[in-house]
Order: sequence, then structure tokens, then C-alpha cells
Amino acid sequence: MSNAEYMKNWKASHPEYMKEWVSSHKKQVQQTDRERYLRDKEKRLKYQKDRARDLKIKAVQLKGGKCERCGFNAHPAALQFHHKTPQEKSFNITSKEMIASRKYPWEIIEKEISKCELLCANCHFIEESKWDLEGVWN
Repeated sequence: MSNAEYMKNWKASHPEYMKEWVSSHKKQVQQTDRERYLRDKEKRLKYQKDRARDLKIKAVQLKGGKCERCGFNAHPAALQFHHKTPQEKSFNITSKEMIASRKYPWEIIEKEISKCELLCANCHFIEESKWDLEGVWN
């Protein structure tokens, strides 16, 4: 058993002592946590950015990798998920939402994607505009 494992087990078996120690060393613990947060910030942000990109690509590939209306497939960042029936929408399919894996595991995201149509930004904007252009345009 490594020293780290031993300490982890010891702390788990002595919760009252640990609670007392943390409360008496609160400032020190907060400072250590802040230092760890700042030290790992870049690493954490890179991980989140990479995870968002990877999940977006996975989601786009799941829906065929191109706009379902015009066939655009030049860059996944320009592809968006449009809910066919807004009343059935549980949450938005965005990179930000997909990063929160604790909130939405892949199985839940996949289920939500099945309610969507993959559109390029232009087709999605046209769909969402709901303008009636009959007799006004072209």
C-alpha cells in the first residue's frame, strides 16, 4: 500500500478528526485549494476545450456529418442541432452543454440528438427566422 493510499484510508476512517483539522486550518486549506485551482487552470481549460470539440465531432458524425438540407460539410463548427419539435426539447445541444458530462452523460445527449436535425448555420438561421417571404423575396 502506497503512502497516499494509507493516508486516504486513514482520513476516511477518522472523519471527526479530519473535520476538526479542516475547520482549525480553514485558511490554509482554502489557500492550498486556490493554489491548486490556479496551477491546474490551463490544463483544465484545455481539457474542457478538447472535450467540447471531441463531443461536437462525435455528435455531428452521429447525424451524418453534413447539413440535412443543403449538404454543407466544410467545418463542424458551422453545423448546429435544430430540434424538430421544440416541445420535446429537454436541453440545447451545444458544446457547453455537452461538456457537462456529469449533468448529461453521452447516452442522454445521444437521445436528445435523435430529436434533432443537423443544419448548417445558414439553414438553421433561415429555419428559426420564421419569416413569411412568399411574394416578397424572389
